Amino acid sequence: MRIAIALLVALWATAIHAGSLPEKFSAIYVVKKGFVDIGEVRRTLTPGANGRYVFESVTTTSGVAAWVAKGSIVERSTWIVKNAAIQPLEYFYERTFGKGKQVKLDFDWDKNTVTNSVNKDPWVMPLEPGTLDKLIYQVALMRDMAPNKRDYSYKIADGGKTKIYQAVVLGEEETETPAGKFHTVKITRVGDKRGTTLWCAPKLNYLPVRIEQTDDDEFVAVLKSVDGIVAK
Repeated sequence: MRIAIALLVALWATAIHAGSLPEKFSAIYVVKKGFVDIGEVRRTLTPGANGRYVFESVTTTSGVAAWVAKGSIVERSTWIVKNAAIQPLEYFYERTFGKGKQVKLDFDWDKNTVTNSVNKDPWVMPLEPGTLDKLIYQVALMRDMAPNKRDYSYKIADGGKTKIYQAVVLGEEETETPAGKFHTVKITRVGDKRGTTLWCAPKLNYLPVRIEQTDDDEFVAVLKSVDGIVAK
């Protein structure tokens, strides 16, 4: 069950165009294992001071999962827009169930370094131009998605090294969710051992409305509600 709850946060894990995203929004997802609800994910984008933005994901367990592993996973990315591109400043992750875990990444673009701290044990790695963190690349994907574009690639600071996250478009589908029925673009991560697939709705600025992940088990997150994004 611990692995199942950890996967809740990974379900979303995939240059900026003016006006492609609202200044702020919130989205709530129901997470299911089979036909059973096991948790909820709340994602919010909010503007901060000095041109900064904060994108946060909070996952909480519910139902049977809460009996086994009550707790939460919080991910937070603080970032700015510079030269029409997303530039992360700080990434934070905290898991409160099980043994618990805390991760913090500080991006120093003047020195081109990232300081990684896992449970407050820090080390420094080189920072390549255009690098994102594991959470904010999902906003970059929403902003980058466009008609007729078939593949996407991002450099991600992850686990003390720079990794390449790649995704390809599989096609288009009509997708039912508790928030309604949407025409979606189906996209999947390449080389992702967890088998992550997203259904992104163009009318909601390519916000994912359904996410599936297949590891040892299959987990699905479906959009329950969204605020701040008006369907086009």
